[in-house]
Amino acid sequence: MKTGKIEVIIHNAQIVSINKYLIYEDTNNVFHYRNNNFVDVFSSKYFFNILEDNYGITYTKTHLSKANFQDEILWQFPLSSLGGTEYEPGKTDKIDRILGIAHGNIWFYTDFGRLVALDLETGDVVKKISGNPSDKNSTYEMTLGLGDCFFRPSDKNIVSVSGFDFQIIDTEQLAVTEQYDFREADPMGIGTYRSVYSPMLQGDYFTFLGIKEEDFGYIRRIGIFDYKARKLVWEYEVISEEECDGTRNQLVPPQPLYMSGNKLYIKDIKDNLHIFEREDI
Repeated sequence: MKTGKIEVIIHNAQIVSINKYLIYEDTNNVFHYRNNNFVDVFSSKYFFNILEDNYGITYTKTHLSKANFQDEILWQFPLSSLGGTEYEPGKTDKIDRILGIAHGNIWFYTDFGRLVALDLETGDVVKKISGNPSDKNSTYEMTLGLGDCFFRPSDKNIVSVSGFDFQIIDTEQLAVTEQYDFREADPMGIGTYRSVYSPMLQGDYFTFLGIKEEDFGYIRRIGIFDYKARKLVWEYEVISEEECDGTRNQLVPPQPLYMSGNKLYIKDIKDNLHIFEREDI
């Protein structure tokens, strides 16, 4: 296997520029790394992770599979077996995000708010956790509503942040080991926010966009919450009330607050990029 850089490559009859790729000389496979997936540029199959030299994990709207690069399916898990939801009758659950591999299991989060672990060797279900009320009296272990889920590389555990709740799922114990309402834990800090949007795990913190009571439904503020200390450590009003009223400019959930080194980045609805230099928090 070789890695390197290629300037252009043909992908579905289009010329695209890419920076990361994998080439397997024995099979002439070429994979482009994009959005945490390896994309076979000739067949358009998505591989989450190259586990060995000859197989990976691929998924579609209907199945999650372990396959080799000769299109041989080693096992296949039907997403229809996850069950539906009373809120969208007749619809089938789908993978929202594959989170990571830990302790011999592959974990993924679904559109219907479920967290599932499959045995990497067999494809059998190892754990199913849900915050979806439709799953009561089922084989799912129920928990508070799961929010945005993140794989924490430091210990390979999963962190879930919803509009109110913070949870840690221990991937070795296969259990929720920490759970709290962060607004109750920090009533004078993050508890002053009526709504929290677009949480993003960044080390020992999660960043967020927020609305306070006086904001009349417009997202104008950002913040950083230390989930270990359970307190808000920084907040900022990016867009003033006057600017919001005059121009209707605001922040939007598809544009979260990013941290990189000591810099913070966020875009508003008018595509303006705001950059902040973080001091010690």
